Amino acid sequence: MTDDISRRIQSVLLHPIVLGMMAVSFINDQVLQRLWPSWLTGKISDFAWLFYFPLVVYFVLILLFPKRIARAKNSDLAVWSGVGIIFSLMKTLPVFNAFVTGGFTKVVGIPVVVVVDPGDMLALPSLAASLWFWRFKEIPLRSFSLQLSKGVLVLGLAALITLADAAAPDYGVACLEVRDGSVTASSGYFDYVSEDGGESWTTNPENSGCEQKPLDSVNLITEGKLQVRFEPGKPVEVSVDHGNTWRVEYNIESGSQAQEAYHQKFSSGSPVFRAGPLDAVIDPVSGNVIFAMGQEGILVRRPDQTWHWVTVGDYQYINSHELNFYALLWGEILLAVINGLLIVTVLGLKINFHRPKQISGRVWTVIAWLVLVTVLILFPPAFTPGYAEMILIAAIVLMFLILLPLSVTTLVQLKDSPDLIKKLLLYAGVGVILFMVPFLMWSVNLLPQYYFAAGFAVLSQVAVLLWGMKTLSGAPVSGEPCVGSDPL
Repeated sequence: MTDDISRRIQSVLLHPIVLGMMAVSFINDQVLQRLWPSWLTGKISDFAWLFYFPLVVYFVLILLFPKRIARAKNSDLAVWSGVGIIFSLMKTLPVFNAFVTGGFTKVVGIPVVVVVDPGDMLALPSLAASLWFWRFKEIPLRSFSLQLSKGVLVLGLAALITLADAAAPDYGVACLEVRDGSVTASSGYFDYVSEDGGESWTTNPENSGCEQKPLDSVNLITEGKLQVRFEPGKPVEVSVDHGNTWRVEYNIESGSQAQEAYHQKFSSGSPVFRAGPLDAVIDPVSGNVIFAMGQEGILVRRPDQTWHWVTVGDYQYINSHELNFYALLWGEILLAVINGLLIVTVLGLKINFHRPKQISGRVWTVIAWLVLVTVLILFPPAFTPGYAEMILIAAIVLMFLILLPLSVTTLVQLKDSPDLIKKLLLYAGVGVILFMVPFLMWSVNLLPQYYFAAGFAVLSQVAVLLWGMKTLSGAPVSGEPCVGSDPL
């Protein structure tokens, strides 16, 4: 039994379809995405990877635990399901993504980035096709010893293709060099050159790059009496007497998660936000000290001890108090309005709890609430970039289509009770405001984590609903309204 499974998985790995999927993934990553970046080329590798990678994982497990895998019932289904779950979590949960990619980076010794993009889950049907191929495709079994060596070779090939599929991290302006009286800045994606001490930058056609400095120790640069020492995320210290005395001249603002989200949402490529300075040089002509600040561009210290930020290409400094709140939080604003409609609907159902024909309204309200929670967990608007926003917008439209008719019907049927209408609108207004407050606090770094803000927002809505239910319990209603009688 063990030999049969081993021989079959090795034969499947060497099947032209599986090898073809690996070739498609590699060609798409290294050629097509670079020449024709688009939604389609962004998805091709996901479809191909989800087809061949579960087979690779299953092969490794059989090599390590042959008897256990042979005895386990539906072990293949567990492997395919596990790959799908991990893929989904990596694409939807930033915290899980950072944990896995951080650990993998430490293991392989090179930076690895997997873009958080819920839209990539459209490729999950390829997982089902792969499982069907494994279970039901008739494949001739060949020599075990010959297949084992080839299977290991395919395993190594799959690992290399998987690493190639990981997006190259873009740390922004990460290193600087002085060359022939000019200063060159490199982001890993592009090179820039400045002829005026870092005050302005143009694209460097030579694209020669530079070597990034280590980031785990204090860095020191010297020019005559001037010495500057810095460390990422720490204050910049300056000495003008050969290092005999030092003073802090610039306090680096710690990058907030909102700033990071802003950069990730509105930057191309695979931006990785890290606190600067990442590197620094002293321009020999102007005497300016130039600091590489990653996604925030360049920070320049002039000889008169004034400091200012300079934009380089798409990399620019964005103060946490100067973010475009609407651009960052437009989705949360719409969710706040949806919460207001949800409060009106739920309290309206509470008022008419003993009326007939309430089941439909309650079912639709529960569906809208589940969609809302799913959006906050899997598609947080502030972190949902690019074409994945289509899924977010579809979910928001769905909630509006459910809750707007329900809430309007509630208010119309309470037209003979103006005091109740005023109370419902008051609770809805308070709910909208309380829902937005945590996200506004997060955007100015008063709350460090987005999911803290989302948790406080949801709890505030629960509090408003409990307050409203207690106040409206037993409230007299004029007429015979029938709230929630399926306005859809």
